[in-house]
Amino acid sequence: MRFYGVGLVCDKERNCVLCRFRSGFLDTDDERVAARLIELGYKYDADIIPALPPEPKEPTEPVRPEPPKPRHRGKPAKRSNRKREAT
Repeated sequence: MRFYGVGLVCDKERNCVLCRFRSGFLDTDDERVAARLIELGYKYDADIIPALPPEPKEPTEPVRPEPPKPRHRGKPAKRSNRKREAT
């Protein structure tokens, strides 16, 4: 497939460069790259459109954060000024 664009496209999932456009276009056979570029809306020339990967499912129940732990509000313990004796 041939895609048209300028510069490079970053891949957030893998934290790297997905592809670079040279002279205003990119030729690729990689289905993942093609699917991502189509999803991002880049113009392309092809007879066959690759199948887009399925969208991730949302959890059935929302994940609830744990409540904050209570802080100790009493007076701090007094420390002894005496040195410990060696045994």
